[in-house]
Amino acid sequence: MKKTWTQHTQNQQLVEDIRQSFLSSTVMRDRLKEICEDEIKSSFSLSKSQYDCPNWQMLQADAVGYKRAMEKIISLLS
Repeated sequence: MKKTWTQHTQNQQLVEDIRQSFLSSTVMRDRLKEICEDEIKSSFSLSKSQYDCPNWQMLQADAVGYKRAMEKIISLLS
């Protein structure tokens, strides 16, 4: 579990609750990681018509940013 989950939390009971909840949610976290990985794969599947778009570089930049966000979520779930 990354420190981000409990960072800036002063309440020790809340920190412990977060830790316990994180440890007990393995199945849900694994499923959410799978969903995020599927999202990454589908976000890079451009159709042929998108290549003709004058803003193709913006579409590509958006896809890269989306992938980076999904990877951050996966890392928080690991």
